[in-house]
Amino acid sequence: MTMMRALGTDVSHWQGVINWQTMYGQGVRFAFIKATQGDGDFQDPDHFVNTVNAQAAGILTAPYHFYVEGDSPAGQAQFLKDHSQPGQLPPMLDVEKPPLGQVVNMIWTGETPREKVGRALLNYLTGDGNAANVKATVLAMEGLFGRKPLIYSNLDSWKNWLKGDKSWAGNYPFFIAGYWYSKWYEWLIGYLNDKNPVLPAPFVTWKFWQFTAYAPGAKFGASSASLDLNFYNGDEAALLAEYDSPPVTPPPVPPGGGTVMRVAKCIQPKINARPQPNKLQDSGDLFKDQTIVYFPEKIWKSPDGKEEWWPGITEHLIDGEPLIAYFAYKHPDFANVGGFGLQDIGEA
Repeated sequence: MTMMRALGTDVSHWQGVINWQTMYGQGVRFAFIKATQGDGDFQDPDHFVNTVNAQAAGILTAPYHFYVEGDSPAGQAQFLKDHSQPGQLPPMLDVEKPPLGQVVNMIWTGETPREKVGRALLNYLTGDGNAANVKATVLAMEGLFGRKPLIYSNLDSWKNWLKGDKSWAGNYPFFIAGYWYSKWYEWLIGYLNDKNPVLPAPFVTWKFWQFTAYAPGAKFGASSASLDLNFYNGDEAALLAEYDSPPVTPPPVPPGGGTVMRVAKCIQPKINARPQPNKLQDSGDLFKDQTIVYFPEKIWKSPDGKEEWWPGITEHLIDGEPLIAYFAYKHPDFANVGGFGLQDIGEA
């Protein structure tokens, strides 16, 4: 079968650990990777890990942001800009009626300010989306990223939930969510290869189409039971011609340079007394559940030759401000790395 359309996916921390080499092997050529939500409500802990490893596997990426009605449009755009890794594809704004599960999760975790929980619940039950606020968010994103962002939505949310003038949206590329409810994803890919989704006004064409949420996660290298699949409105050659040229900001490198070897997540940090070559910092509990990028170049060996320390970096927040910190770890395996328990996410 000749594929008329390039295949892709969209993921968040709900997909768990992802083998992006497997994803590429299954034909995935682009991925939208969740980064943020609201004007400070949520930062996806796996965004950086997924972006670096997807790009290393040859998959084009883009960050996406979940729009929250009532939050500051400028604040939402800035939150995405501050906490996302750039990709070849333009950033995407997810505009949809807040799902009940999201509201329940806000209540359950207790991490969201009470006034936001109340507003989200009211919006779910009786509220509407404000198209003027969405427009302001889109314009703010365009200003910060220097590119027209994609607008993602589904028919019901766009037609019935979002109120106000939406004619301006026709000037932006559209990412339509229109599911076919079949678990026979291989048949679905072939059947829909030359079909088109129904679009809400003012859109007359689509750039990306999320056509199923039921692909088997394991088949594509994800830990989750299911996975979203998307089409690009063109074949792989067209996708690369349109999006493969914008530069991608590389992950930061340690002093003295280095190339990315792997990406991992710090899952059991401990404060260790250890040598600190080049003033590398010991993170302690600050790095719990944070992304670690590390490098193959050895930078220090103990006088007795029994220990070798390697450079690594991670990014975390201090009082809401991002901080890139460097540290040393002991050996490039995942069993005992300088006191850090690491979860192997795969080679970059």
